[in-house]
Amino acid sequence: MVFVDVLCVAVIVMVIVHHATQAYGPTGGTWPVTDPRPSDWFRPFDTVNAAVGMGRLFFLAGYFVPRSYDRKGLGHFLKQRWSRIGLPLLIFALAVHVPAVYLLAGRPPPATFIGSLYESGWFLVYLHQWLFGHLLLYSLAYAICRRFVTPGRPARWSWPPPRNAAMVALIAAQHD
Repeated sequence: MVFVDVLCVAVIVMVIVHHATQAYGPTGGTWPVTDPRPSDWFRPFDTVNAAVGMGRLFFLAGYFVPRSYDRKGLGHFLKQRWSRIGLPLLIFALAVHVPAVYLLAGRPPPATFIGSLYESGWFLVYLHQWLFGHLLLYSLAYAICRRFVTPGRPARWSWPPPRNAAMVALIAAQHD
């Protein structure tokens, strides 16, 4: 579906622009390039994009999960998610992130390094791949819910889709 591809590209571009503005705007973070006098000009964009940016990507990814689960069944669905999301995440984390973090940490003793990974909540293992970890966990949670809540029945909406006012209220409730 072309419109879904266009939406995904638009969201990905917004994520890239968001991260590019963080180096020059007031949202902070550690970046290779920083401006000593951050500009407030980026604040409105960063605020709105942070509130809804990744949510749009998760929504697009989740939109197709029920139909995929119904078509494949529990076992094939989970096996396919692992092969398409979990395995690449694991390989990239172990082959790229862990060695890079180890080298950037100055090659500490292995026990010290593993202890630092544990203390950081293993965040340094997956770094910017957190999106894929979440997609894998949400797919697993959905599969478990479908297995025990509605076994053998295809997913169907039992209520109409939410209106714009309900979605705006939900976004406002989640944003600090």
